[in-house]
Amino acid sequence: MGIRLGVQAQEAPQKGYPYERTELSVGIALHNSYGNDYDSNYPSPLLNRETPMDDYHAGKFYIDEMKSSPTVWVNIFHHISKHWAVGLQGCYGYSMCQRYRSLTAQKDGKLDLHDFIALWSLRYYYCIHQKYSFYSGISLGFNKQLYKHYDASEYTAKTYMIEDATIFGFLVGTKFYGFSEITTNVRGLVRAGVGYRW
Repeated sequence: MGIRLGVQAQEAPQKGYPYERTELSVGIALHNSYGNDYDSNYPSPLLNRETPMDDYHAGKFYIDEMKSSPTVWVNIFHHISKHWAVGLQGCYGYSMCQRYRSLTAQKDGKLDLHDFIALWSLRYYYCIHQKYSFYSGISLGFNKQLYKHYDASEYTAKTYMIEDATIFGFLVGTKFYGFSEITTNVRGLVRAGVGYRW
């Protein structure tokens, strides 16, 4: 009887909860668009308020398309039950847009944009296994934004609320794992990376 109970006690955690409760991961996302180019939270790359409109109408400048670096994400989640986890997510992303003189094609100012994002997150694992899992989630937090317009000498700071959702995510592995997820395009539509559980 004692031996049988001992074996059952070892197997129970696998049936009720198949792996460690805390997940720490690092990932990147390719920022394929400048958020929403007309989002009121973002400075417009198309109009520099410090340059008179007639200069633009006269064709003295042209503006290159917005370019963005890969966004770096750091996530930590803790399971409060088998299927539910709470966590924090943070990321940094950089975007820039170059302005040129029309006649000479010389660079004439640059718009710089730095995003620092922190999110509180809730995640639901609707399929959970020792070696793979599928999940979705929602997040709410803040974006601390630093930006500098083409003719500005100093950065302007702005903070606003931001929300995100993981439409579909999956992870594969045991202690060390890889993950990928499709989101609502907050600094990247598709994210991927590696993580560790304990």
